[in-house]
Amino acid sequence: MADSFDCVIEVCGTPKVFPSGLRCLRPGGCYILVGLVHPQSQLEVTGQQLIRKCATVAGVHNYAAADLDRAVAYLERVCQDNTYPLQDLLSPAFALEQIQVAVDRSGDFYRALIRP
Repeated sequence: MADSFDCVIEVCGTPKVFPSGLRCLRPGGCYILVGLVHPQSQLEVTGQQLIRKCATVAGVHNYAAADLDRAVAYLERVCQDNTYPLQDLLSPAFALEQIQVAVDRSGDFYRALIRP
């Protein structure tokens, strides 16, 4: 998948995905960061990696609730038809009472699911 995509969009909030997203980006591509809005968002990247890719990196913030609605509808659609194996990125659903277990294991998954 190296050099395959014109644009990579990070939405999961996990810094460890940045290097693999950068590898997937075509030279001259754009990397959009959306989910890394927290203090533990330090990225493992060198200037050389960005320069050799001629990459544009941009952050996006302050999206509207309707944007989230469209994103969830998209995820429901592609998960149902198995277009992308997105479910492989998620933890099993933890009960709300198990939230500390989910937090403790959050490094094992790209996103921990909490069942309210």
